[in-house]
Amino acid sequence: MFRPIAAYIGLRNVSAKNSNTFISFISLISMLGMILGVAVLIIVLSVMNGFEQQTKIKILGILPQVAVFSPNRLPDWQNLAIQAQQQDSNIQMIAPFSRTQCMVSTPQGGVSTILLTGIVPEYEKKLSIVDDQMIEGNFESLSQQKNNIIIGKALAESLKVKLGDQITVILPQGTNSASGVIPRYTQFTVSGIYKLRSDSEKIFAYAPMETVNTILNQPQGAQGLRFKLKDVFKAPQTADKAIQLNQGLTAQNWTMTNGNMFKILRMQKTMIAMILAFIILVAGFNLVSSLIMMVTERTSEIAILKTIGASRNLIVKIFIFQGSIIAIIGTLTGGLLGLGLAMSIGTISRWVNTTFNLDLFGTYFVTELPSNPQAGEILLVIIGSTLVAVLATIYPAYKAANIQPVQGLKAE
Repeated sequence: MFRPIAAYIGLRNVSAKNSNTFISFISLISMLGMILGVAVLIIVLSVMNGFEQQTKIKILGILPQVAVFSPNRLPDWQNLAIQAQQQDSNIQMIAPFSRTQCMVSTPQGGVSTILLTGIVPEYEKKLSIVDDQMIEGNFESLSQQKNNIIIGKALAESLKVKLGDQITVILPQGTNSASGVIPRYTQFTVSGIYKLRSDSEKIFAYAPMETVNTILNQPQGAQGLRFKLKDVFKAPQTADKAIQLNQGLTAQNWTMTNGNMFKILRMQKTMIAMILAFIILVAGFNLVSSLIMMVTERTSEIAILKTIGASRNLIVKIFIFQGSIIAIIGTLTGGLLGLGLAMSIGTISRWVNTTFNLDLFGTYFVTELPSNPQAGEILLVIIGSTLVAVLATIYPAYKAANIQPVQGLKAE
């Protein structure tokens, strides 16, 4: 059976027991370092992707990805929505809204400032995550009674109200009377409470759009439209297209208010990846050390190979193949280990948090470490790590090839 001599000897060197236990130990450490470096890098990148994904879901699921406003209201907003979707294929869903800043108070003495958004539930539930985050009541309650309101859990706790309680909405725009300007008051019933584990719970409240229009003394219709996009990073282009639909329209997109946060997340991910990549570089240096010591120990064997006709290129190929085997085993094992842990890190973190009662996620918008492994990043880590390790074998291989038979046999 034909076997490439360089691959055969290199494989024998990897599998053979080394008489020098210290060299064997260094070789083991270099492989373990490669495994650990690849695994940790994959896990950290997956967790950073998970945080970015959850941030995108939590923030862009409640804030408008693109919002279009009209100074004169939009009584025929349905036709405008159809035109927008026909013009831009990046728009997935559209919902109307009317909103205003106001204060809320309760008989229990609670007072807070909120952003009251008037919505049409059948449209809003298609692009907002609030419907999926309800812990009490339901989203459809806004279609049942005109004075129902949905608030966040944090706001409910701050106001000391529960499902079915009454709250008073106070508008900054007052009503003129003989005794002066009187603030406008409207009573609402809490028909739903949502939980997002973020500051949005304290700010955003939802009521029927017709009711909000009425208390604002505005004609029926929508104050604006909010878009859900297929690709949220094309929001500026979609906003630019939307304002061309009608004269006087203005638009906002999420990059104006939260774009810097996502830039910071990506920068953190890049910096952490660069720092952890040094683990792989250290493993590469360990591989160089172990191969050099192996070359030194096997000087006589290299000399014998050269004496019987082995070329310089053959010696180089033997040690490059030997180092490459260690690199491939280390990176593939690290890749599989990292992928396995990345896919189960959420369950593991939740178990640790619950078992030891650590309350690790009490102040965050997640209940476990989120993870989102990306195939492209995993392949890049494995290929890059393998390349680093293979490059690390070049110097020891050429050092072995430069050994002279006479010197090698004399040392023996």
